[in-house]
Amino acid sequence: MAKTKLDYDTQSRLELLHRQKEDKLYEEFEAEREKEFQKVEKEFKEEWERNLIEISKKYGNVKNSELLKELTIKKDKKLETINFKLKERERTKTHEMVDQQAKEMEHKIRLEFYPTGTSRSICLT
Repeated sequence: MAKTKLDYDTQSRLELLHRQKEDKLYEEFEAEREKEFQKVEKEFKEEWERNLIEISKKYGNVKNSELLKELTIKKDKKLETINFKLKERERTKTHEMVDQQAKEMEHKIRLEFYPTGTSRSICLT
């Protein structure tokens, strides 16, 4: 009699491993995102302080609000750019992980259904 279903324990163990890998990847995403945003915050704080001191020396407090507005816009654009780049990296890494998991599951299925090495194509959709 031909098998029609992957062993539940085998599938469950593999799915658990996949979930653990996913959790680790998402933790890495969060850590990288936090690190990047902290870096930007630090850079902009230093830049603001330098510019405010320079403007205050030249013009007093008259141009401070314009400078703050300009620096805020610059900061927002940089954060937007970093966020976009991080999302692209995350999408790529997630796609790679999903592809790898699909290959692992397909391999398990092949071993379960065709243990003798018979090569048959399996459609997983």
